[in-house]
Parts: sequence; C-alpha cells; structure tokens
Amino acid sequence: MLETRLLKYFLAVAREQNITRAAETLHISQSTLSKQLTDLEDRLGVKLLVRGKRSVTLTDEGKYLRSRAQEAVDFLDQTEAELQKEDAVISGEIKIGCAQMASMRPIVEVIAEFQEKYPDVKFRMFSGDAMRVMEKLHTGTFDIGILLSPPIENEFDYVKLPMTESFGFIMHKDFPLAKKKVIRPKDLKGFPIIVPDQAHEGNSHHEWFGNDLDSYRIISTYDLIGNAVYWAEQNLGCIFGLDNLVPTEGTNLVFIPIAPAFSIDVYLATKKYQVFSSAAKLFLDDLYKRFADTDISESSVFQSHFS
Repeated sequence: MLETRLLKYFLAVAREQNITRAAETLHISQSTLSKQLTDLEDRLGVKLLVRGKRSVTLTDEGKYLRSRAQEAVDFLDQTEAELQKEDAVISGEIKIGCAQMASMRPIVEVIAEFQEKYPDVKFRMFSGDAMRVMEKLHTGTFDIGILLSPPIENEFDYVKLPMTESFGFIMHKDFPLAKKKVIRPKDLKGFPIIVPDQAHEGNSHHEWFGNDLDSYRIISTYDLIGNAVYWAEQNLGCIFGLDNLVPTEGTNLVFIPIAPAFSIDVYLATKKYQVFSSAAKLFLDDLYKRFADTDISESSVFQSHFS
C-alpha cells in the first residue's frame, strides 16, 4: 500500500513542475524528494516523471496517478477534518489577490461573515491587475484570485462569478465632455485621456477604442485608480475606468457611461492542485455557497483537469 506521504510528495512535484520548488513547499531537501520519487517509480514499476533541466513533466502514467492520488488525499483530508471539526480551532491567514472593483463588496461581506464564525482567521489582500495576481497565484503567495478576465494559462482553475463590471469615464464636472449623457469613442478625439496600464493591444479595452488606441491623446496610464483620480480632480483629463469605484457624489467629479456599453465578467481563480489550508478550504466553500449555490467539494466547474 502506498503511503499518503509519498502521494503528497508526488502531488507537490506535479503541482510545481519543479523538484526544487516542490521540496521547498514540503520543507524537505531536494535530494530527499528526488530519492522518494525514484523509490515510488521503482515500487510501481512505471516512469511517472520526465525530468528536464528546469522542469519536470508527467508521463501518461504520472497523469493517471495524479488524478487518483488527488482523490485519495482529498478523501483522507476531508475525513480527518470531519472527525476533528468539532474541537478544531480554525486559524491562519487567507491570502487574496484582486483587482480594484466594486464587485469586491459582496466578497468582503462573505469575509465579514466568515470572520464571525472563525475569529482566529486573518486575511491578507493584494490589489493589482490580472497578470500580477496570477503571478502570485502561480508562486503560491496567494490562495485565491478575483480577476476581471479568465486566466488563459492551463495551470489555473477558475469559475465565473455572478457579477459584472461596467466601464465609463470619470472626469471633472468642468471637463468639456462632462455634460454628455454617454461618451462614444469618436467624442474623445483630441481630448486628454488616462487609461489603465492593461489597455494594451489585443484586450477588450483596446477593442472599445476601435483597435486604434494610439490615435487618441493618452496623457497617462495608471495601475490603481486612486492616484489617477487626482488627475481628474485637477481637470487634466478624463479617466477610463470602472463604475461604482470612485465616489463622485458631493465632489467635483462625475461619471459618464459609454456607448456602446462595455462590461466584463468577474472570475474566481486558484492554482490547479493547490494545497489549501483548512481555513482557505472553508472560505472557498462559503464563496461557492454564496455565489455558485453549491458546495465547492461537489462543484464540477472547479475541479482540476488531469489531461
């Protein structure tokens, strides 16, 4: 019978695709891990890994073992948690990377309810664009990502949340376009515009501008919208950004919607085969119950793909 420890070692390597990184996450030496993997292959009589200079890939037998090993480890972890949950104190830190968006409000409501049940759990939040959030998910720095676009890399699992974010322009009430009901791309010609850093060639921001963003008068880009607002307050330009993110009531700022309307979906993402803490698992379950009306352990949408 295979030991659970060996299965967890193998899953760590399959997840990280690198023996050195896997050894670091397991807090063992690289040589110890390599020997354990060789022993596992010898015991099963099959080759599980193709070792490259910088990464390892799974053979067909390795992919099969990964799926069965994950099922076995998940079952054992769930059984242990069920047996201990009455007396266990859930604690630790849950790390979330997210874009700046109004859709974080209902997610923070879930966080508030979660902390009432588990006051020993702390949260750490990082705000950034999708690329940086995915980088931190990839390295295991963060448990969960809340993104404004689905990850394109195969290493992530994701599910669309029942939320959308709409774009428009934030500007000073004295800006020449401030009296318009809606703003169309042609209205912006010649006026100073501030756009997100991620409004680059090939993404949906660029498409709204007619795939000709360089023909507009872009005076600045921004990462997080907080500092960009100061430009609008000084009437230096209008900001292309999300609705309901910058308070305008009682200020010199206004938000003008755009036509054609442009909205994007919100996604919850994690790294495939990520090993979650008990706190993170429970929090993900709460997110699913609130937004997907299902238990995460039963969700077919968020299961890792083993092909």
